[in-house]
Amino acid sequence: MSLIRRTASRWLGAMIRYSPVQCQDWGHAMLRESDFVESNWSALRWALGSMAALCRYSISVELNALDRKCRELSVKRIVRGLRPLLSGVAVALIFLSICIAAFSALLHASWFDQAQQRLADRVLIVAVPETAYLAGVMALWRRRKTFAVGILSSGVLLIVHAIVHFASHM
Repeated sequence: MSLIRRTASRWLGAMIRYSPVQCQDWGHAMLRESDFVESNWSALRWALGSMAALCRYSISVELNALDRKCRELSVKRIVRGLRPLLSGVAVALIFLSICIAAFSALLHASWFDQAQQRLADRVLIVAVPETAYLAGVMALWRRRKTFAVGILSSGVLLIVHAIVHFASHM
């Protein structure tokens, strides 16, 4: 077998290996037919044409599979997943509101030293909620992942806000 024919067979074989399962029988048939092509250059053209046909068919198969997956994502299924996510966000916001109320009460306390306001701000509005969010996410991740993702997204948003706030006020 010449180098050209061997290269053409290898290219077509690689295309068959990486094509979807539905296309592989057809690809093996084209590979077998290339053995009966007369000249080496004709075999190369046969292999290139077969690869192009397999590629076009593989793309259509993959696009049809993607279309089916997209249709399975119905509005009802999305809404069903959105409820626990928004519930997690709501729980995180309620906890953050409690921490902010505690900070506000602390600022108005007569015994509180105003020099410690920055430290209390960072502890009660960033550190305590972030620690609670992390603990909640770790506890709920296996059983209620979507709920935990809601808490986690709130925590990420809070930490990004805190970083931007502290960077701009230094």
